[in-house]
Amino acid sequence: MLSENPTQLFSTAATTPSTRLGLLRTLRGLMDSWLGAILGGAVYGAWAVWANWADGANQALKVGLAHWSTSALLTFFGTMAMRFFYGQAHGAAGGLRAMAGGLCLTYATLLVVHGLIGTQHVLLTLAPGLIPNFLFCTSYALLLMRTQPLKALA
Repeated sequence: MLSENPTQLFSTAATTPSTRLGLLRTLRGLMDSWLGAILGGAVYGAWAVWANWADGANQALKVGLAHWSTSALLTFFGTMAMRFFYGQAHGAAGGLRAMAGGLCLTYATLLVVHGLIGTQHVLLTLAPGLIPNFLFCTSYALLLMRTQPLKALA
């Protein structure tokens, strides 16, 4: 039942260290899962279809499917790679390695895939994802900085 006082939703119980740790682990679990990767990839795939529609439905759908599957795979395996790049580091050095490694892996892979399938509008296809990808890699690196040291305690 919801409280009659809406401010109680943000009580100190929701901000205790153990509760925050649980929320961070849940968030990281979603970001590391196939479900999170498939949902994220679907958004990028839909954009790629729209961005390439002028080249005909078949080409747009081919590009959209390639971009969706590549984005979903990159999200899933990219988080693994970011954990690898983070390594045993502590603090900002590991976070920076994870973020930079994730971004380099993502765009190197996307450029190769779109080059292989002959995407005519590569920049238009990839441009809308620059900010979300930067934010994803940054937030995941920050999440690693908060949760990776806790792995040893679990």
